[in-house]
Amino acid sequence: MQLFEGAGVAGVHIEDQTFPKRCGQLEGKDVVALDEFLERIAAAVQARTDPEFVIIARTDSRQAVGNIDECIRRLKAAFDVGADVGFVESPMTKEECKKVVESLAPRPVLINVLPHGLTPNLTTKECAELGFKLAIYPCTGFIPAMLAMQNSYRALKETGTDLEVCQGKQIRDFFIQMGLEEEFEYDKRMVEIAKKAIHENMVASDI
Repeated sequence: MQLFEGAGVAGVHIEDQTFPKRCGQLEGKDVVALDEFLERIAAAVQARTDPEFVIIARTDSRQAVGNIDECIRRLKAAFDVGADVGFVESPMTKEECKKVVESLAPRPVLINVLPHGLTPNLTTKECAELGFKLAIYPCTGFIPAMLAMQNSYRALKETGTDLEVCQGKQIRDFFIQMGLEEEFEYDKRMVEIAKKAIHENMVASDI
């Protein structure tokens, strides 16, 4: 936990899947016994040093056990040992979503929404209306990126050039997006600090 905190991470999911874990959208998952799940949550709570660091208790028992009531039972117990947020992976209907939120109220509940996934394709507004306090859309970045790369390499194969798909951008634009200018400023500050330290050492040596 301290490594996550030191890196600036705001929180983590602690889940109840067995090892090796699988994506919540895939079949063949299993979950550990409730006692082991609670031990994981309690250990994370005890290990954190920042009280603002968020421990999210996630259960995959909706798919592994096939029972939304088991999800609720597990998350209620997780809250009792210190979890900050509850997360049921893949509730199958809006009715199940509503039941989870109402059963765990007033504790905050997170929902995971994936395009054409096991959970209904809820909008952010619908998530809020159902009572969820957090919503994640994990495919928003990498699926469009995958499609864009597929299109780009297909165009390169068909036309022999990437000029059109790069839309006038060059490698420096990518570097700037990744923080090039900030890195240059950092380098300048480090050089000035190094020069100052060298000068002070030289003066001290002369004395």
